[in-house]
Amino acid sequence: MLCKSRLSFFQRSLKTRETDMAAELPGDVLSEIFTHYLPDFPLCPPAAGLGSPALLSHVCSKWREFALDFAALWRAIPVSVTTYSLPQAANILETWLHRSRSSALSIQLFLYGFIDSTSSFKKFFEMVTANSHRIEHLDLWLYHHHFTLFSGPFPVLKSLRYTPPIRDPLYTSAENQGYSSVKIFKGAVTPLFNEAPKLTEFEITSMWVPPIVFPWKQITRFVCREGISVKVLYGVLKNLAGSVVYCDVRFILGEMDQHKPPIRLAKLKTLIARNAIGAVEFLSSLTLPALRVLDLHECGVQPGHGSVYHVLVDLVERSGYCAVEDLWVADPEGAAAQAKYQTAFPFAMRVRVDRA
Repeated sequence: MLCKSRLSFFQRSLKTRETDMAAELPGDVLSEIFTHYLPDFPLCPPAAGLGSPALLSHVCSKWREFALDFAALWRAIPVSVTTYSLPQAANILETWLHRSRSSALSIQLFLYGFIDSTSSFKKFFEMVTANSHRIEHLDLWLYHHHFTLFSGPFPVLKSLRYTPPIRDPLYTSAENQGYSSVKIFKGAVTPLFNEAPKLTEFEITSMWVPPIVFPWKQITRFVCREGISVKVLYGVLKNLAGSVVYCDVRFILGEMDQHKPPIRLAKLKTLIARNAIGAVEFLSSLTLPALRVLDLHECGVQPGHGSVYHVLVDLVERSGYCAVEDLWVADPEGAAAQAKYQTAFPFAMRVRVDRA
C-alpha cells in the first residue's frame, strides 16, 4: 500500500515538473514546436484527439494561451458534416476560421450521407465562401448539387481535390457504354471555380465527373486516383492540351477510337499511367514533344496490339524525338530488354525495365 502511494506521489510530482518545464519554454521555441507538430500545409490535422491543435492547448495555461493566439495552428481546417453533426461541424469551422485570423487556408470538407440544402446548411457554406479570399487549397467530398453553394471568386485557390460520394442520386451508371466506373450526370450543368485564376492543380479520386464548366485550360497538374476510361481521358486531355505539365492517372480497360486525331500535349513533362492493360496503346493517341518522365511499369499491352517497345518508339518519332530522361516500363523480356530501350531513348539518364 505504501509503495503504491509513493509511486502515485512520484508520478504526480513528475507530471507537475514536466508541466512547469513546458510552461517555462519561450515563445519562439513554442512556435517551432507547434509548427513541427502539425502536418505540412496544406494537409489538415484531425479536428480532435491525438494530432489535433486543440491537444496542445491542454498542456498548461501558457500553452493554451499561446495556441489560441497562434494563427498558423488553425489554418488547415478539417470538417466532417453529417445530418447529425452539422451544428458541431459549423462550430468547428467558425472557431478555426476565427483563430486563423488572416492566414491562408486549406479546408477539408467531407459530407457523409445525403444532406438537403437547408437554410442552416447554406449558412455553413456561406462561412466557407465568406473566406474564399484566403482559401488556397480545397479537399472536397461533396454531392454535385452542393457545388452550387460555392459562389463567388476564389482569387488565391491553387489546388482542388474532389472525391464524389459512392452513391449520388443525380448520377446514373454507364456500364452499357463500356466504362462501368464512370457515371453520367443527368442534371443541370454547373459552372465550377471559373473565378479561380490561380487554380492549377486538380485531383479527382473517381471519374464520376459530370459535364461541368471548369477552367481546364489553366490546369498544369492533373491526377486521377481511380479508374478512368480511355474515352473519358481523351476528352479531358483535349481540354488540358495547352496547359498540363504533370499527369498521373489510373486506367480501366477500354478500346480507343482509332479514328480520333492525336492530341498534342505541348507542355507535358511527366506522364504516369497506372494499373492497366491498354494504357500503353493509348499513347498512340498522343504527341508529347516536351516529355521527360514516362512511367508505365504498372501497365501492359493487350494481345494483338504490338509490343511496349514498338509503341514507345513510335511515340518518340511522332513527338519529334522527345528527350525522355527517366523511363520505367514493364516488358516480357525484363532486364534483358534494357539495352534496346536505352538505345531508343539516348537522352535517358535512368532506364528501368521490369518483367511484365
